[in-house]
Amino acid sequence: MKSSPIRRTKEEIDELLRELEKSGETVVEFAKRHGFSAQTVYAWKKRRKQGAEQTRRDLVRVMVGEPEPSISIGYELVVHGAGTIRIPPGFDEGDLVRLLRALRERC
Repeated sequence: MKSSPIRRTKEEIDELLRELEKSGETVVEFAKRHGFSAQTVYAWKKRRKQGAEQTRRDLVRVMVGEPEPSISIGYELVVHGAGTIRIPPGFDEGDLVRLLRALRERC
């Protein structure tokens, strides 16, 4: 009878992947030494990468500061690596939502 696979927490998997990176071993050697398949390690690495990519897409850097005196009351968006967008008072809310979606897709 085949035994059930051991379920590991995200923290345990992260620790094992850090250990692998420091060890200098191949994935096959590392997996064999720890008693699991190389395919399991590759799956962990893939999930870690996908999680990191998802996090980058979900987070948007926002900097809050005092407006410059010459700027009328409105909003100023500083988009990391893309510049500054000044949104005047009365800018249509629907247009603002579409603008933010477009920015998010590009970041």
